[in-house]
Amino acid sequence: MNLYFSSVPSPSGFTTATLSSTNDKEASKIIKEIIQNSYDSALEKGVDAKIEFIHEKMPLNEIPYLSEYKKALKLIEKETLSEQEKDILNEIKAYLAKEEIDVLYVKDNGTGFNTKNMVAMLGDGISVKQEGSGGSYGNGHFSIFNTSFLRYLLYFGKNNEGEIFSGHTILRTFEENGELKDKNGYILKEQKPLLKNNDIFIKKVPALFRDKIKNMDTGAVIAVLGFNFFLNSDNWADLIKASVVRNFFVAIERGRLEVKITEGKKTHTINSCNFDILFEETKDIKIRPRYEEIKTFLNLLAKPKYLCMTQCGEVEIYLSQGDETKLAISRNGMYITSKLPSPLRKIDFLGYKPFNALIIPESMEISNLIKNAEGPLHDDLSFRRFSGDKTGKEKKKKLREVFKEINLFIKSKTKKVEEESLSVEIPELNVVMLSGKHDKKGKKRTNKISKKRNKAVIGSDEKIEKQEIRPQKASSKNKLRVGKEILLKKFLAFNDTKSNKLYLKFESEYKDVFLRLKTDDGTDETCDIKSAGTDIEIENIEGENAEIKGKFILVTDIKNEVNLTITYKSEYKDSVINYQFFKAIV
Repeated sequence: MNLYFSSVPSPSGFTTATLSSTNDKEASKIIKEIIQNSYDSALEKGVDAKIEFIHEKMPLNEIPYLSEYKKALKLIEKETLSEQEKDILNEIKAYLAKEEIDVLYVKDNGTGFNTKNMVAMLGDGISVKQEGSGGSYGNGHFSIFNTSFLRYLLYFGKNNEGEIFSGHTILRTFEENGELKDKNGYILKEQKPLLKNNDIFIKKVPALFRDKIKNMDTGAVIAVLGFNFFLNSDNWADLIKASVVRNFFVAIERGRLEVKITEGKKTHTINSCNFDILFEETKDIKIRPRYEEIKTFLNLLAKPKYLCMTQCGEVEIYLSQGDETKLAISRNGMYITSKLPSPLRKIDFLGYKPFNALIIPESMEISNLIKNAEGPLHDDLSFRRFSGDKTGKEKKKKLREVFKEINLFIKSKTKKVEEESLSVEIPELNVVMLSGKHDKKGKKRTNKISKKRNKAVIGSDEKIEKQEIRPQKASSKNKLRVGKEILLKKFLAFNDTKSNKLYLKFESEYKDVFLRLKTDDGTDETCDIKSAGTDIEIENIEGENAEIKGKFILVTDIKNEVNLTITYKSEYKDSVINYQFFKAIV
């Protein structure tokens, strides 16, 4: 048994794709993914989920395979490191100077780890979950790495096959005896590839951790070595509470989830008995989703429930009149979003009295279709996420039809506006709705959309109208203008707030693209239209064929993967950044 670093053909730094893709997440998003993985595991087992967060101190010398870990750090120190990598290495070394470290254990009562899902999780994060689950083991795995100062996690527990134990650290490549070693270090019985057919995981939990599996029939434990308290030791427990009650209010209210948070001798419990109290106690915790947004849909659970039978199965709909039309979806007990695509947008119900609706699919087929349309953080929906092949197109069409059926069902339970005419002004769209009356000349009036529109409602399929960007240099024969907003094939971002630098990596199907960086202005997510904040002032950009064009960054002649290093003014270092990509046209 050892902490093994295998040989690799090419070098890789501390800022790897797996960590960069989750590094900008706020704590609530990481907590959501941790809970989601454990909750799904309990669903798979067929029991109500019981999850516990336990904070303890551990003597430094008790860290498993500490000598191998330190040896890797010493060899990394000899490599040619960037300033950013030096900072990361110095932070790790400073933490290792302590006599004891903070450890966060996340314990659940699910199916536990087996060889198959352990390989998937430690390897490339490919999901091995059954259809209908909330996400993949891999997503939660890489997210939680950002809560460890040491970038070192342990995994153990019980499953139907018995006990299992392993660990994973993500550092950077280094040279040992003339051989390049991988950034990934794994605790294994022997150094073999991560394949489900290889018997490489330790089949007995070490004595140091046996108290965590006491009285456990099956379940899993993740140990975060060097827990960073989500970078705020004063209210880390409150962050967990707020994230749990806001993201899993349906599961908790239905008695399907209980979460405990243990700090030394003090234990906080979150369940259906005290949910209402904790929901109000955490109202001032500033995380997403916002308290006000969830409050709207939480209140609906006390309202009448309707059953909508669609072509793909049953959907529960909680419906009530409101001051403003708002719709949201919760899947498998987990809240997804209130920003729904057509035909479940607010504007799809113009002409009907304002209402609030919480949509909960009971059909596994519908849940799986919705899951395919979700983003990586499970907090937004887009039909554009379906693949372009035949299967993807069929799924996309099927989900649209289900949404249309829900649309018609809600309309059948909602009253129309009784006035002769209705004038509704929607920011960004400037849509004026009129009744079907005739004008003075006898011609029937129709609804019109202002030609001034130049933005799209977020979450919709509306296209952005072209707007011209005037380059600083007018010598170019072909001026490129901003076209419609686009989705990228691949996008990873790391925001180094210490040096005011953004490290971006992306791929695009377009040859030329514009990039715009704006601050998140904190618009309440109950709004159907989210306005971006101020433009971030860029001081410098490094990257092939990239240049600053006013408030935009223009990247031209894209062939493969694009790597950009963007330096911005220090006044924006604490801002949440919105990334917008647009097609460049002549």
